[in-house]
Amino acid sequence: MIKHVLIIFLILQVLSDYYLQTDYLALEKYKKRKIFILHITIYFLIMLLPFIYYGFNFWYLLIGVIAGISHALIDTIKALIIKKEDNAYDSVFLYLIDQALHIGLIVLGVSLFSNRYTSLVFDVTYHFSDNNIIYLRWLLLFAIIFKPANITFKILFNKYKPQEDNSSNKAGGVIGNCERLLYSICFILNQYTLLGLIVTCKGFARHKDIQEKAGFAEYFLIGTFYSIIYSVTSYWLVFHLI
Repeated sequence: MIKHVLIIFLILQVLSDYYLQTDYLALEKYKKRKIFILHITIYFLIMLLPFIYYGFNFWYLLIGVIAGISHALIDTIKALIIKKEDNAYDSVFLYLIDQALHIGLIVLGVSLFSNRYTSLVFDVTYHFSDNNIIYLRWLLLFAIIFKPANITFKILFNKYKPQEDNSSNKAGGVIGNCERLLYSICFILNQYTLLGLIVTCKGFARHKDIQEKAGFAEYFLIGTFYSIIYSVTSYWLVFHLI
C-alpha cells in the first residue's frame, strides 16, 4: 500500500464528512432525502478528485467509487436505525461504528488498488519525496484535531456537561482547537515539557469555576484529558502508524 495515497484519501474523507458537511446537513440528511442525496453527491465528487488530478488513474477511480458507494450504504443503514430509534442520533456506539466503517473501507480500497495495480499506469504521485509526504501528514493531523475532535467530544461527553455552565459552545470549541493545536506542535517539535504550561494556562482562566463548581471541575478535567489523549493518539496514528 502506498502511504501517501492513503493519506490523501483520509484527508478527503475528513474534509467531506466534517468540514464540507454543515450542521444543517448533518441534522437534516437523515430526515430529508434531498439533503441526504446532496451529502452523498458532495462526498462522491470529493473522492473522485485524485482520479481527476492524477491523470485519470483508473485505480484511483476504483478507490473513490468504493469509498462513495460504501459511504452511501453506511449512511443509509444509519438513517434507518435513527428513524427506528429516537435516541440513536446521539448514540456513541453508532457514531464510532459509522466512522470506523468509513475509514476501514477506505483503507481496504487503498490496500487493494494502490500497490502493484497503480504502478501499471503513469502516476505523478510516485515522484513524491519524503518531505512532501511529511506535509501531507501535517495536513491530515491538523484536519482531524479541529472539527472532528469537537464533534466527537460532543457526542461522547455532552451528557456530562453541567447544566449551570452557561459558556458558549463555540467558544469552548475554539479553546479546544487551540489546545490540541498547541499539543500537536509540541509533539512535532519534541517540546513535551510545554504540555504542562498549556494545561496550567487553561486551568488559570477558569480557576474560580473549578473551585466553586464540582460539576464544572469534572467536566473541565474530562475536556482536558480528552484533548491530550486525542492529540497524542492522532499524532501517533498519522506519523507512526500510517
